[in-house]
Amino acid sequence: MVSPELYELADKIRKSGIQKKLGPEQIFGVKLPDGQIGYCSVVADGGTDIQISVYVGESGLENFRKLFSSAISIPYIDLTENEKIMEGLAIECLSLNFLEKKELEPEDLEEYKQVSKETGLTFRGKTPYPKFLKHEPYCMSYEVFDPKDEEILISALSAVLEVANRLNSEPPKIKISDEPPYMRSIPILEKRPRSYKVTNPRLDDGINFDPNYPQAKLSRKRMSSLKKADKSGEMELEIYPLPFFSAPDEKNAHKIRIPVAVFAIYSLGGQIYQSALCVHYPDDVDSTVDSFFKELLNNLAVPKRISVSSYVAEAVLKNICDGVGIELELYDELPHLDPAIKELFARMEKSVTDKNFVDNILSDILEISGGDVTSMPKDVKKFVREAYAAGELPQKYDKIFAPILKK
Repeated sequence: MVSPELYELADKIRKSGIQKKLGPEQIFGVKLPDGQIGYCSVVADGGTDIQISVYVGESGLENFRKLFSSAISIPYIDLTENEKIMEGLAIECLSLNFLEKKELEPEDLEEYKQVSKETGLTFRGKTPYPKFLKHEPYCMSYEVFDPKDEEILISALSAVLEVANRLNSEPPKIKISDEPPYMRSIPILEKRPRSYKVTNPRLDDGINFDPNYPQAKLSRKRMSSLKKADKSGEMELEIYPLPFFSAPDEKNAHKIRIPVAVFAIYSLGGQIYQSALCVHYPDDVDSTVDSFFKELLNNLAVPKRISVSSYVAEAVLKNICDGVGIELELYDELPHLDPAIKELFARMEKSVTDKNFVDNILSDILEISGGDVTSMPKDVKKFVREAYAAGELPQKYDKIFAPILKK
């Protein structure tokens, strides 16, 4: 359980009404204990459901800007739907969310009972239950447990409460611009012994024409084979996040990753080619792209031209294509690949409820957890409960997972 101070801050923020005062683009900053700036954004749905996100440092600010980049003319403005998903999955931040009771797991309710005993707080209303989450690239969000993340959230949420109090004054004692987060001033709060010092530095333009997308590299041997290969036809290619998650690994049992893969359709015959799954994207992008080109070489399917529809895929492939003599072009859409992938993913989503798929996932999970089902991450427990409720949990697991199944 996180520090009781976080729950007390969350309760005060929910009652402060700040969600009715600010829009999501009205960011402000707080100087964190390590000297970095935490950029805070308040998002509300209908004025009741609140999410407060904290983006740390300059990289965090750039992440925030990507979410709202359609407001001005920069390369992200014409993102495809797949690119928007990829950009969203790449975001890294900490957040405070408020949930309804029906969204909670049994372990959560026990935790809130304990919080009530320790702090005297009561959780009433439509969305009274605070969740403190960490969002990492290409992972499902998970609950904060690292003391450093707690420290960041305490500093940031304390500043959020100060901003709320100043906004509630008559007249308001702080002004936050609703213009896009580029080339404008934002308030930065710095905690002093008795109060906050507020400065209003001007943000830079933030127009980043080199967004640092990963660039895959192949071995000299693979590059040589591709360069020598006979090339014919055209290929539509993209990098897609898959509609399922991977089993957590032993070293990071709290991280449930969302894998990606390279998919392409060949103009000569219409066959779809797929790379190996990239579970640790973008770290393992080299091996993933290598597996894809190995498949093309084995099937004598190296194209003269590759068409992509995202800046991500273009960056990943550019150096390779330049080096082996394959033309690489960027288009707004891929008329053959896009519908084929939509159909393929629909079949994948259906197969996720297949008992064989569930059996394989649960087998991996049990091996990692050493058979202790009560210590598994909450998201994994949720997956087990949903499989059980849908009748997709293989019967042999009924007794094994009985301690965590809802009655």
